[in-house]
Amino acid sequence: MFAQVVLPVPIDKPFTYSVPAELRAKLSPGARVRVPFGKSVRVGYCVGFSEATGLTGVKDIKEILDAPPLVDEQFLRLARWVADYYVCSWGQALEMAIPAPVRSETTRRTEVEGIELAVSQAEAQRLMREEGGLTGKQKAVLAVFSEVAPDSSVGSHGSQCGSDAGVGVAVGQIARMGPNVRLLAELSRTLGVSTSPVRRLVEKGILRSVSVPVVRDPFADLRVPPQKAPVPTSDQQNALNLINGLKPGEPGTVLIHGVTGSGKTEIYIRAIEKVVSEGKQAIVLVPEVALTPQMVTRFRARFGRVAVFHSYMTEAQRHGEWMRIRDDAVDVVIGARSAVFAPTRRLGLIVVDEEHESSYKADSSPRYNARDVAVVRGRMEGAIVLLGSATPSLESHHNWLTGKYHRIFLPTRIEDRPLPPVEIIDMSRELTGKGPFPIISRQLELRVREALRGDGRVILFLNRRGFFTMCVCGRCGYVARCKRCQIALTYHKQYGKGLCHYCGEQQALPARCPECAFPQMRQRGTGTEKVQEEAARLFGECVAARVDSDSMKSGKAYRKVLTEFVEGDVDMLVGTQVIAKGLDIPDVTLVGIVSGDTCLLLKDFRCAERTLQLIMQVAGRSGRGPKGGRVVVQTYNPQHYAIRAAATHDYDGFAEHELSLRREFGFPPFGRLVRIVVQGKRIPEVRAHAEDLVARLKRFCDNLGVKCGEGGRRPANLEVLGPAPAPIERKMDKYRWHILLRSPDSALLHDAVRSLGNLLLSRRTVSVAVDVDPVSML
Repeated sequence: MFAQVVLPVPIDKPFTYSVPAELRAKLSPGARVRVPFGKSVRVGYCVGFSEATGLTGVKDIKEILDAPPLVDEQFLRLARWVADYYVCSWGQALEMAIPAPVRSETTRRTEVEGIELAVSQAEAQRLMREEGGLTGKQKAVLAVFSEVAPDSSVGSHGSQCGSDAGVGVAVGQIARMGPNVRLLAELSRTLGVSTSPVRRLVEKGILRSVSVPVVRDPFADLRVPPQKAPVPTSDQQNALNLINGLKPGEPGTVLIHGVTGSGKTEIYIRAIEKVVSEGKQAIVLVPEVALTPQMVTRFRARFGRVAVFHSYMTEAQRHGEWMRIRDDAVDVVIGARSAVFAPTRRLGLIVVDEEHESSYKADSSPRYNARDVAVVRGRMEGAIVLLGSATPSLESHHNWLTGKYHRIFLPTRIEDRPLPPVEIIDMSRELTGKGPFPIISRQLELRVREALRGDGRVILFLNRRGFFTMCVCGRCGYVARCKRCQIALTYHKQYGKGLCHYCGEQQALPARCPECAFPQMRQRGTGTEKVQEEAARLFGECVAARVDSDSMKSGKAYRKVLTEFVEGDVDMLVGTQVIAKGLDIPDVTLVGIVSGDTCLLLKDFRCAERTLQLIMQVAGRSGRGPKGGRVVVQTYNPQHYAIRAAATHDYDGFAEHELSLRREFGFPPFGRLVRIVVQGKRIPEVRAHAEDLVARLKRFCDNLGVKCGEGGRRPANLEVLGPAPAPIERKMDKYRWHILLRSPDSALLHDAVRSLGNLLLSRRTVSVAVDVDPVSML
């Protein structure tokens, strides 16, 4: 017998290995194997078998690492699709989808003793009825494992252990075990007996002792108050009727377009309740790790078996949670982007909350989009997919318009609370000609004071970290940049240095211009540090906390600040996009957007869409309680159509206008894009390789007789733009050139990229990255 094995190398084909006789009964698709590869030994994935091969000198598999297999065949199929669509090898896709702590052989594990039935249910029940065989205590223990168990919830598998966890599992730990396993210590405690009756049943061969891995609960300190399920509104009930009306086993994607505060999360929960009641599982994706605690709180209040998965957990936690999911010990998985690959075996529903968020797109190869992977996975496994947003991506909106998706529209907030009015402040009118550019306008200052006097909470939003964002020479215009990147250094007052937001390099900023020796370097731009300082100067009586990646180093720190804000110990939050999503705090009566222009300045065709989404999402944090609320947007572009549409909460009007522009120029969703980035240490080599790629693409078009264009208002069958320096030409000591492929035909795009063959492989002097459906052009 021969095994087909894929390896995490950029060669997209399986390699054939012979399976030694002693391993044949143990090997299944989805298991990892250790195999000789060249002069080394590598770990690969078995993806199938063949009984004959025309090859000679086939090498043997050396070792099987997983029994049972680490992943199932559905997981292998999904990874195969990711490899095909995002242009990588099958082995690379599997290596990405399976977390490193799960693949690691050094991840530390803690285990306790568990007990499971070693005989059939029928035999167990016969022994319980038999007179004179077992003692009363032994029968009580055995009853727990039988189909007529008086308390089948004893030691329920995968449960979170609280303060009454008992002997064997510490407070804040989760036991990872199968559905028929009970913890020995918990059995003894619950039944009020010693371990002796259990041991005697093990000795008799009726029960079996097994090792149960345990892992620390990543949210052990999270308070989960009891919650009563609210009565659905008519809009929510109509949404649930549509979702529940989808035919069982028939995949369907539903876009839930609901204004902020319209109750989308309750729809998710009720749809999941139905799925779980049918014996299936659900995956819930959130765009930011910071949102995970809020989701966990709500979901744990309604579901017992919840797993959490994201990259900020420890290696042991990630390993433990992933294995709990694989072992069928959870009903609901909550996590960020990578949770779309959670190894559920009975998937019935996937929720993608805030589906428009660019954070669902991976920034390293393979550059998958978790939202799109979720849709494909739902189709493969017959699961329903819910895409929720107050500001859907134009791609999802277009898929509804063309009949590919169902749509549910929730036009009103819970309890018919109105959407907050939005004031637009033209910051050019705030310029007096004297002093620095204003940070907080007179109108925003007035609104903040009103909100604080009314005992309301305030959010000031600016999507820029640091104190000031640029250090410029007042005479020659020199800009202090990162030594490794073509990026202006951002001054961070808490570090006392300039910081590069791409590579993390810290540098002291010059007091004198290095170019012309002018003694006055000027500071330009504003970050969240400066806004917090200005808020302290203007509103000294209020307590303001900053929420960004500099101040929130852990999920625990974020939860602490959020709790203080909810309870009134903090009056104001100053933050970046972390506070733009998901916060549902009734006492927030004012949201001030310090700059509505940050996204408009990007060299990206999606800049208007992102501006609208960001303003509407941040605005949605205001007015969710009985006090109502308002929003103030400061901008130097008050007439821009994206800002005007956001101010009137007119998503549909914006979408109609923006889609007409996209259609005219062939941009998504009317055309598909692939971006190829070439980078290396020397510009001539980077440019030469990029030009080689373009030359081969043009030969591909010539060979197929495909019309190949080079730019214009209406794309040809395949349009090749570039090569040209990337907008950020140098990053982390490497120069970057890019090529953009555009076509209405996705299959043609993929064929064109595959035609590049070995030119896509990284070399000693240059590397190549392929980004299918890019969300950033920088």
